[in-house]
Amino acid sequence: MSHPADHGAPAPPSVSHSRYYLDECFVVETMLVQGKVRETAVLVLPPLGYEDTCSYRPLRVLADAVAGAGYVVLRLDWPGLGDSAGGATDPDLTARRLAAVARAILSLRARGFARIVGVGVRAGGLLALAANLRASLAGYPPLLETVRAELGTSAGVAGLVQAGAVLMM
Repeated sequence: MSHPADHGAPAPPSVSHSRYYLDECFVVETMLVQGKVRETAVLVLPPLGYEDTCSYRPLRVLADAVAGAGYVVLRLDWPGLGDSAGGATDPDLTARRLAAVARAILSLRARGFARIVGVGVRAGGLLALAANLRASLAGYPPLLETVRAELGTSAGVAGLVQAGAVLMM
């Protein structure tokens, strides 16, 4: 089997992965090794439980592709799951997960990203929307701009990132 570069196609941009903890959440940050970073960041919010396990690789591939286009991408492991602190049966997980969304967004804003796009899969999309509602009820501006979209639209993921959407899959 031949490699795409063998046919004159440009090689995909090189991205780096940084792994760290943001309070109790384990985070993988993906960004270009070289090149201009855009002013918009992307926050990937996975589903919960078994769906999280099944979506891990596709969400990593998505993060690499989006980062290759110049966006900084954060992928969270929810509190109580994956490499994050706590267990799956801990109390107050919903509140802790909502707080994790807010902390990730505030972390990106502190680094100078004025615009943050959320890509939430199933429960991850619901948590993103709930975090927005919680912020608005407390009198704060929304954490993320929201629109409901399907992957099959002509705009595609890149268009949704540029539109500043919470993409719910």
